[in-house]
Amino acid sequence: MPQLPPFTLTGAQAYPGNAVSFQVTFANAGDADAVQAYEWYLDGFLCIDAVTNTFAFDASCGSHNIGVRLLGENGWTGTQENTFTTCKPVTSITLNGPDTLLIYGDATYTVIYTFTDGSTADLTSLFTFTTGTGGAFNKNVFTATGDNSINTSYSVTISAHGSGLTLSKEITVSQPDAAKAGLLVVDLYNNMTLTVAGLIDNTEVSENHILAHLGANFVPTDSSVSNALILASDLIDQSPLKWRFIFNLARLKLLYPDITSFVFYIKGCDDDSGPVNGQYNRKNMYTNMVMEIVENVHLPTTSGGAQLTDGDPTFTGHYQLGAAGDYTETNLSTITIFTYSTVDESVTLTNT
Repeated sequence: MPQLPPFTLTGAQAYPGNAVSFQVTFANAGDADAVQAYEWYLDGFLCIDAVTNTFAFDASCGSHNIGVRLLGENGWTGTQENTFTTCKPVTSITLNGPDTLLIYGDATYTVIYTFTDGSTADLTSLFTFTTGTGGAFNKNVFTATGDNSINTSYSVTISAHGSGLTLSKEITVSQPDAAKAGLLVVDLYNNMTLTVAGLIDNTEVSENHILAHLGANFVPTDSSVSNALILASDLIDQSPLKWRFIFNLARLKLLYPDITSFVFYIKGCDDDSGPVNGQYNRKNMYTNMVMEIVENVHLPTTSGGAQLTDGDPTFTGHYQLGAAGDYTETNLSTITIFTYSTVDESVTLTNT
């Protein structure tokens, strides 16, 4: 019988008042569907009114213990527990997040409490977020809305409301430079049996060497299409196109502004060694990533914007013998390496 997927009890270790909030979270949004019931415990006592993945309540001042367990087809899980303190003295409260972002971009904002003992707590879950004209919030994730008719940057005030407080922050939304690259699209041709994956090599990037491939089409795995750093296709039944990877240069530059050179690998193997042909192109900052899904086949593509690369440069790389369907990186040989420079907007290739 299927097991419940791993879960995490999240919440702060300290709260400034009596209001507290805890949640059960999963690595993937669909994992919660396997849960039949939740049981929450406060200081060892069952809370009969708490029956969902979120438990918000008022606790008396002092130290407490919170616990939760889940019911699935195989019975109850073990209990996860955390300790927390209420009514802790506060020295400062800050609304944290980027001061600037590009139009259509998004950013996460958090509310951080600093206590008199120097400790901090993320109490974002106690707040709701609002924005002025030019943006929209999904929980605490802000998206800069707009259209291509806006030719200048603009300011928008965002606010967090909760615990009797309103925290505000003015951010600047700017237009992207149409001459700069936002996406790198890599296509591979003809080979239908190739075991192939794409990855980011830079160690500064937290998702470095996480492979995107057939069946694992997003990096990070739980990201939206627009926030993904890599999109990977399943096997594409077109001629000559069989595989596609899109690297989100715009997102990488936003998250890692100090990196001047991003390095991307295409790795693969087959039941014999041989060459594989492909082509690549750069798309500008106005280009959006799209993930089409037709009959359960993922095909990343783009909409809007413009192509920056002259023509469609082709390349030929080589793969080595390996275990088909094994996406362990050590099983895959390097087919080609793409290096993108943020300084001069160039892309250089190293083929094997």
